Amino acid sequence: MDLPGFTDEWQRQRQQLFKSVPPQGCTVRYLDKDFVVYPDTFWPFADSLPLVRHFQVRPPRLQG
Repeated sequence: MDLPGFTDEWQRQRQQLFKSVPPQGCTVRYLDKDFVVYPDTFWPFADSLPLVRHFQVRPPRLQG
């Protein structure tokens, strides 16, 4: 296997995905969770794994 060639192709494909995100964002799925990504932002990936596994977003509390 040509690892440098494979890596270059993989990176090229990822960059195309990043560049194809519409201005309003799009949803990507990672570790069974949905994320809204926007142009020029990093998508969740291996370095996001601890955060994705342990971070929870709570709904806002209503004040009344």
